[in-house]
Amino acid sequence: MLSQLKSDAAVWAARWDGREPSQKQLCIRRDGDDLLTQFHLYVEKLTENGAWGGQLEVAAAAAAYDIQILVFSKKAMPTAYNWQGTQGRVGLWYGDLHYQAVMGDIADHLMQAIMISNPDDCSGGRGGGGSTRSGRAAPQSPRTRS
Repeated sequence: MLSQLKSDAAVWAARWDGREPSQKQLCIRRDGDDLLTQFHLYVEKLTENGAWGGQLEVAAAAAAYDIQILVFSKKAMPTAYNWQGTQGRVGLWYGDLHYQAVMGDIADHLMQAIMISNPDDCSGGRGGGGSTRSGRAAPQSPRTRS
């Protein structure tokens, strides 16, 4: 996932909300400073123990692994990432500042029935975590389907 963010940095930086990957979510993007430089610093912060991932990282993971990811929550409509993914499906539940896997047949049925996303909004949705790992890069740009 980190390699995906680095390899297509211009695409991902444009979708970044400018906040640090932590519980505090302080705005770290500064007007006038080079966006790509700031984004690379953000990606480096993602490698730190305890960094929080959010919608941007979910979208990057979907692209990196060429999978479909559908995120459910009780506060918003489901969001689909990389609906054209060919390597499988993953359902996630976002609640209480954490992502959890949705398992079983119900997840597959829900994912087939619901295809709702906002491809330009990858802000927020951060959840706590431990250490992060980079995944293999996928050759395509991030994709969502609405």
